[in-house]
Amino acid sequence: MMTLTINRKNHTIEMPTKKYALAASKYGSDEYKEVQSARADYPNYKVVTRKSTKRSDNLKGLTYEVMESYIAAHDDAEGSNKKYYDFLRGVSEEKASSSSYGEIRKWFLKAYPTYGKYVKATTDTIEQ
Repeated sequence: MMTLTINRKNHTIEMPTKKYALAASKYGSDEYKEVQSARADYPNYKVVTRKSTKRSDNLKGLTYEVMESYIAAHDDAEGSNKKYYDFLRGVSEEKASSSSYGEIRKWFLKAYPTYGKYVKATTDTIEQ
């Protein structure tokens, strides 16, 4: 069960999620009772919903086609990363089925750790 956080520095009672806040708005629910109890203990504190700490994914749009073109431009002379990529995609003779997109993406970002910096530099240049 998620619980409230008492933030003495900011004088707030923080609800952990929007879902919790919605449940707390229903009279008589456990969440409602918890918020009311905290308000009774801290009458001068403001009740707020904690901000999400999700980070934005600056790698949106990382499709198979984008990976393939990046590999083509940055692969070694033997084309070893392209061969392994084809293996993961299931288009090589050694493997008949494809790995999931998540597995392929994870491998790609590990094989090309500077790709994220490349994307950020490219988008910063476009925005200017």
